[in-house]
Amino acid sequence: MWRQRYSLKKGYQRTTTREVGALAGLGTGSMYYYLSSKEEIVKELIGRYWTDLSQAYNVVRSSTNSAESRLAGLIQASMAVSHQYIEEDAILHQDWLAHKDIEPNLIKWMDQLKHEWISTISEGIEEASFKTDTDPTLVYRMIMGAISWYRPSGQYPIDDIARSQASVLLSGIRREAHHE
Repeated sequence: MWRQRYSLKKGYQRTTTREVGALAGLGTGSMYYYLSSKEEIVKELIGRYWTDLSQAYNVVRSSTNSAESRLAGLIQASMAVSHQYIEEDAILHQDWLAHKDIEPNLIKWMDQLKHEWISTISEGIEEASFKTDTDPTLVYRMIMGAISWYRPSGQYPIDDIARSQASVLLSGIRREAHHE
């Protein structure tokens, strides 16, 4: 269904204003009453996605103490929000460079997101939870790639996938306890 609403093959430039309006749940008449262009609709969609993602990250940040549990929480929160906003996620990740001119805050938001992840990973290294040879930026990019592949037509529930991804990713960077 999400491919019918936003075709990854078409991309933003070739998606019509009517198609983007349908994604936002707006009929043709009301679409132009509330928003005057495809760019305004996309800005609204991206803004909704980022607001909920930021709120989910705030919940994780306030409810976890260790970097390891925060990293697992960020993975799970990202998967949940991406699942909730599958079309918006597709729009953002498919054509995000085109959207930086539409939504002036996008670069700032992307930098904040990257900082959240990298600082959490760095904190895990500092508190000796993660291996010292862990490159925070590389791990961040790997996690983003692992999160962005999900599509709702698969056989696994989103919560199971998020838990499995967090477990596998954390086991790769977790520092082994020294036994004497």
